[in-house]
Amino acid sequence: MVSTELEILIASRSLIAHPDNWCRGVEARDAKGNEVAPEEEDAVARCAVGALGAITRWSELYPRAVSVLTGYLPCGFSSIIDFNDASNHSEVLALFDRAIAAQRARAGSANLIKRPLTTVDCAALDLVERTPPAAKQPRHPLAR
Repeated sequence: MVSTELEILIASRSLIAHPDNWCRGVEARDAKGNEVAPEEEDAVARCAVGALGAITRWSELYPRAVSVLTGYLPCGFSSIIDFNDASNHSEVLALFDRAIAAQRARAGSANLIKRPLTTVDCAALDLVERTPPAAKQPRHPLAR
C-alpha cells in the first residue's frame, strides 16, 4: 500500500505510462472505450486524476497527492483535469516527472533541510520555471 505522496505519484504515473493506458475527457475507460470508475478492475485507461484516484482509492491520501501534483502544473493551468485534457501524453508524464523529482529531492534532503522546497530550490534543481514571463519584474533602466 502506498502511504507517501512520492509513492502515490510513482504508482499513478506507472498506471498511465503507456499511451494506451492514458485518456482524456473522463477519469477512466474500459477496453471498449466506455467510461468506468478509475478504481474498477476493468479500467484500462485513466487520466492523471483517475490514476491518482485509483492508487489512493479516493482516501485521505488523494487530496495530498493532488495538491503536490497541482504545484507543478505549467503556467496557465490551475487544474490537473484541464491540463490532462489539453495536453498530450508525454506532457502529462512530464508533469508527474517534475513532481516526482521534487518529492525525491525533498526526501533526500529531509535530514538537511527542515522546510518545504522554495522557488529558489526548484530553480536550482532545474525542475520547473515557476515565474510566468508576464509576472517578471521589468529590467531597471540603469541596469546593463
